[in-house]
Amino acid sequence: MLAKLRARLTYANVVATLALFVALGGSSYAALRVTSKNVPKNALTGADIKKLTGADVTNNSLTGADVKNLGSGDISNGRLLAEDFKAGELPKGDKGDPGLVGPPGPTFGSISGTDPTANPDFVAPPSSPTLRHTFTTPSPGRLLAIAQFERFGADCSGGADPFVGLYVDGAPVPATERFLFNNVTEHVSMAGVTSTALPAGNHTAALGVTCAGSETPNVISTNDEGRTIGAILLGG
Repeated sequence: MLAKLRARLTYANVVATLALFVALGGSSYAALRVTSKNVPKNALTGADIKKLTGADVTNNSLTGADVKNLGSGDISNGRLLAEDFKAGELPKGDKGDPGLVGPPGPTFGSISGTDPTANPDFVAPPSSPTLRHTFTTPSPGRLLAIAQFERFGADCSGGADPFVGLYVDGAPVPATERFLFNNVTEHVSMAGVTSTALPAGNHTAALGVTCAGSETPNVISTNDEGRTIGAILLGG
């Protein structure tokens, strides 16, 4: 039997057998899969993964401990992406610049009251700066007009009681009319929203006085230190 085996043991048979063994062994090695369980933490160095790319690393699989001993020289610039790291592993960037201011949003206002007359007997002229205020709006929109006086009074020559109201550019502001006793100073406050949107630019808020009769009223008292008059832009 041994003589027969030696007769068949030729160089060609030996080479073929070794080739088969190597081929089978190589296939078995290639089929192995190395995972994080097979590699202790901090065991890999830059030399071990020098030729790896982002495609070789599962997204969100690396932690700080996995690459603790790596230096910037071990990884080519631009090879790793943010998605290759778990959430919280990378520091946050600086806060960005503020965005542009958006346009005014829609507004709503509802005030109940009496509207001043469209043609008052007196509207504060430029010579009465304590009873008016001129301002410039940066964009079109409705205005919330306001006025407050610690002391204000008007005298109607015929003895009728006066009414005071707020006007913007000569137009009455709805719900701002207030009743006054004739020739008596008292606290006066009012606020209302213009009935229409006004264009951007210069506007004037002013007090107007109307007498019940046909006489022209006379403003008898104001207090510069206790007055407020102006407007707030509400938008479209």
